[in-house]
Amino acid sequence: MVYAQFAVSLVLFVVVILMIRRRQELSRQLRGAREFRDLALRLIELDGAVPYIMRPGPTPEEDTYEHLGEGIEGLVGVPAAQVDHAAWVRLMQRVVPEELKYADDPGKYGEAFKVGRVQEYRVRLLVRLADGSEKWLSDRSLPLRHEVSGRLEGTLGALRECDPPPQP
Repeated sequence: MVYAQFAVSLVLFVVVILMIRRRQELSRQLRGAREFRDLALRLIELDGAVPYIMRPGPTPEEDTYEHLGEGIEGLVGVPAAQVDHAAWVRLMQRVVPEELKYADDPGKYGEAFKVGRVQEYRVRLLVRLADGSEKWLSDRSLPLRHEVSGRLEGTLGALRECDPPPQP
C-alpha cells in the first residue's frame, strides 16, 4: 500500500514538473511573439509608414485595431486613439485593389484575402481627411493566420501616402 501511494505521489510530482516546464516554454514563446510583433511594427515605422494590426470581427463592421501607429494623425488628421474601424470606414471614400483581376470589386478582393486566395493585401485608398480634403493612401498588409486551420486571425499592415492609381 505504501509503495502504491509513493508511486502515485511520484507520478503527480512528475506531472507537476512537466506542467511547470510547459508553462515556462509557452511563456517564452509568447514573449518571443510579442518581441517579434514589436520589432515588425517598429520596422514599418522606420520605413516611414504607419503600422497597424487589425483583428477581424464576426462581421467587417466589428473589426478592431489591436495596434494603430501614432503616425496615423499625420496621415489623416485624426489621433490614433480616435480611429476605430467605424471611424476608418467613414474616412474611406474609395478602395482600389492593385491586383487587376479584382480592380472593379474591392469587396470580392477583401474576401479573397480573407479566405487565402490572395496572399498580400494591396490597395490604394482615397480618404477624406479631418479638414475635408482628400488624400490617396497605400495599404499593404499580410495575413496573420491560425497555424492549423488557416483561418484569418488578423493582419499586419502599413499605411503611407501615395499617388492616385493609374487610370485604365
